[in-house]
Amino acid sequence: MVVLLSEAAEFVEFVIQGPRGWTAGFLEGRLQSDGFAGRVFDAEVEGFDVATLRERWVDRILRQSTTEHILVSSQAAARVRTALAGASERITLIAERNWDSAGFDFCFQIFSPKDAARIRAYFEPLPPGLRPRDDFRIEEIVREGSRGIEMLTPSHGWELRGEGRVEGTIDAILELLRRCRNEELVKVRNAQLLHGDATSGPRGAR
Repeated sequence: MVVLLSEAAEFVEFVIQGPRGWTAGFLEGRLQSDGFAGRVFDAEVEGFDVATLRERWVDRILRQSTTEHILVSSQAAARVRTALAGASERITLIAERNWDSAGFDFCFQIFSPKDAARIRAYFEPLPPGLRPRDDFRIEEIVREGSRGIEMLTPSHGWELRGEGRVEGTIDAILELLRRCRNEELVKVRNAQLLHGDATSGPRGAR
């Protein structure tokens, strides 16, 4: 999936079947040639759960083509439709969906105060555009008999635990998701696009 970030609050997802390794670059080039300001990312590589089981199965069979989920701001959607219409011999538009937010689950258990301070700063306070769900929690645990937070023993006298779900704007979630996925101490799952309405074609499982 390719994400074109801008200041827009709403995004449109284009589910496209096209030549493997060609579609995303083609659309990125067309948008840039039209002078649309923004950066382009591969959101499936970034960790969003977007591909359905059927898409994965078809992509394994059709080795020369692949299904891509192109996510652009609503301002760029018309440009993408025009580009797709001009390349209809090579690209098939499967579906188009609207999204206005995203979210992901996280958890961590950290015994190093230095690592804990760095990762805690990702979540407390949450960056603008993000909100915690009800199951969100971050807590310090200090066990009796420990001789300070620097001491590490098999029982670990001190630790920082965190778990829950964060939701918010797509661009803000993408930035925090990238930070968390770059941390070996943080586990993330269920990174999803939220509150979308299918505008054409079949709706994939999320």
